[in-house]
Amino acid sequence: MLALENSNTHQIIVITDTFEVGKKIISLGDQYLQKSIIPIVEKIQTFLKKNGQNSIHFWYYPSKLK
Repeated sequence: MLALENSNTHQIIVITDTFEVGKKIISLGDQYLQKSIIPIVEKIQTFLKKNGQNSIHFWYYPSKLK
């Protein structure tokens, strides 16, 4: 979260081995999870709107890959 607030940060790379949690939050309609993620989404929106150079990239890297 600190990277979103740092004025010198313009690119964030998230490396993950699963996207399942994100899919569940969206598809299951779990109100608790959706409500808890709103503040994070608001910070991401602010970060992306702050500067045209700002971006967030998600890289999928399966943990099974050797």
